[in-house]
Amino acid sequence: MAAAGQRLADRYELLEPIATGGMAQVWRAKDSVLGRDVAVKILHPHLATDVGFLLRFRREAIAAARLSHPSIVAIYDTISDNGIEAIVMELIHGRTLREILDEVSILSEADVIDLGSQISEALGAAHRAGVVHRDIKPSNILLCTDRRVMVTDFGIAKAGEDTDLTVTGTLLGTAKYLSPEQVNGDEVDARADLYALGIVMYEAVAGRAPFKADTDAATALARLHQQPPRAQLLRPDLRPELDAIIYRLMSRSPDGRFSSAMDLRAALSGVRPGPNTQDPTLVVSEHPIASQWDGRDDEEFDIDPDDPDNDDDPGFLRSERSWMLPALALLLAATALVVAVQLFARSPLASSVANDDNDEAVEETTVQDGTTATTFATITELVEPSIAGAIALDDPSLGGDGEENDDLVAFGFDGDPDTNWRTDTYRSPLYGRLKPAVGYMIDLGGRAEVSEVELETNSDDWTIEFYIGDSFGPDPTSWGDPVAVIIDGDGGERVDIGATGQRLLLWITDHGVSEDGGDPDDEDDHRFELAEIIVR
Repeated sequence: MAAAGQRLADRYELLEPIATGGMAQVWRAKDSVLGRDVAVKILHPHLATDVGFLLRFRREAIAAARLSHPSIVAIYDTISDNGIEAIVMELIHGRTLREILDEVSILSEADVIDLGSQISEALGAAHRAGVVHRDIKPSNILLCTDRRVMVTDFGIAKAGEDTDLTVTGTLLGTAKYLSPEQVNGDEVDARADLYALGIVMYEAVAGRAPFKADTDAATALARLHQQPPRAQLLRPDLRPELDAIIYRLMSRSPDGRFSSAMDLRAALSGVRPGPNTQDPTLVVSEHPIASQWDGRDDEEFDIDPDDPDNDDDPGFLRSERSWMLPALALLLAATALVVAVQLFARSPLASSVANDDNDEAVEETTVQDGTTATTFATITELVEPSIAGAIALDDPSLGGDGEENDDLVAFGFDGDPDTNWRTDTYRSPLYGRLKPAVGYMIDLGGRAEVSEVELETNSDDWTIEFYIGDSFGPDPTSWGDPVAVIIDGDGGERVDIGATGQRLLLWITDHGVSEDGGDPDDEDDHRFELAEIIVR
């Protein structure tokens, strides 16, 4: 058992433990030869005698030592000393992404793009060297105080030429982030790392991983049978371009993902995050990730500690007092405002004002906490309805595959009737057969009152239910009644809406027949084509 003051290989003096993971314990140590602090990763004693674990542990050093990149933790030395097996590596000052996500839940688009870009560069360097990490997860991603993002723990990395330790049917990795091919026990390549990175990015933007079951095995197996829900369903303000990149990374087939980490890097460089218009149903971090990185400059990490109790935590009140006092003052002021609004709402004057034609609305939001329900009144200014973006919906829980020509979504509102978004091609109408419907959800650019919607389509005999609201859960029964319905639509149609919300959902319960071929018996014609949509 390692102890403070112990000297390994007559060179490295152990100073203090930093973290403990499933395979090893990490110590901060002093290199007496070079006079610098290092991290020493020591295999747990009960594993040091296990040949399989020992081979994998040593292979980490061999694989990672071949890599040289600013975003990959450097390996300095290996130790085998009186039954202690260890790796000496670069000491990192920073925090794990796991810790940050546990604190703030959701990151900004800009931070997720930055994370994905830096991690893809690190993976690109590893993949070019023939190394597949195979265990990308938030606890193996370190965020340095100088804003570098570093990938660590190649404990189960597979060098391209070393396949004798891969056993079919044996899962290596963390269930939540395993690729489908890893779950199947198939041979993996660099695209398995891209899948795991997609899960990490999904969790960073949506606040949770896409697959979650009662057991690790069930969590891993879930991805074999269904596509994950779109991140934009959980975070409607997410830009469609970023949502599409994350969704592509999580394709069940490796061929459906990006072909390389550098292709992913190029795709991320083309995404320009806009202002974060928060959805009221979301809990989004108010603080940029930089403030989290710089929160504890003296903290040193190398691998996932897997330890929720951190004695070095300065404590919530002490660490957060810089903002808590002003926040408390604001909270008291807001409470007074809420009380005033509620008293006003009960007065005769309120009825008169509510009937006036103005562009502000008083809403009530109920927050359930245990058995207590609290109602808050908020004043929301209405915006002019516009189409800020859109996503296609084909929910796996309703029998869909999670995709519905997502790359064509923008053609539905690009002002060019010669381009169109279309559903997939089906052999028969959707309703009562394959699944209840597919959807096309529009972001109205804020809370807006929609009077009417005009559609120009290249299809006949279609049926669409129109819903408007601030958010839509995965269960259609929770949406309430549609604000309008068009049955047996023919080409262009116009419908009165007269409702207010942030999102307009077209729920296509019968896609009808495309005008391309005109033959109702031709399976290639069974799809709905939206040439243009206008909201007023």
